Amino acid sequence: MISRRSALLLGAVSTSFAASFRGVSELSTMQALDFDRARISWTTKAGIDGSWRVIASACQESGDCIYLAPAVMAGEIFGTGRLPRHPPYSYQLVATRRRHAIIRESEPPALEDSDAENEATFSSFDIQAPRYPAKLMEIGSLYSAALAETWPISGRLKMRGRSGELWNLEFPVSHIRVQTQLSQYATRAAR
Repeated sequence: MISRRSALLLGAVSTSFAASFRGVSELSTMQALDFDRARISWTTKAGIDGSWRVIASACQESGDCIYLAPAVMAGEIFGTGRLPRHPPYSYQLVATRRRHAIIRESEPPALEDSDAENEATFSSFDIQAPRYPAKLMEIGSLYSAALAETWPISGRLKMRGRSGELWNLEFPVSHIRVQTQLSQYATRAAR
């Protein structure tokens, strides 16, 4: 069972940034998830097709992965009436290739989260997680010109789970701030 608690893995051990280099001919052993093309697509047993963008992944060294989709507002998308459901709520998908969970948020909390085997709910369920060559960027080497040359970038956290297994958490970097590190003492000495 995938639960909110087990899907959200906390506690970073080390951090690195993977800068994408599409079209670069050099071979690289480091691969980054292509968040521009990564998605979860399905067809329900009722015949409704859908796709959800992937915004993060957590993969074990064995290759087993958990994928996170963004939260969206629940709505009457096939109706002609008011779009938002009443009472309004949002929901989010957490999935592996075998199971999925839907996390629901509402005020007041009235809806329960759910989880199931993919084949119990969907006639087809596919996770597209393409990768491309990437280059490791040390945090100390981040500055405006480097970011301009390598954007978009992804973050990767390596951490150990409760059982000791190694996980790689990967996500697109949506916002980053860098500052040139000038010591105030060096600035005073230069005066």
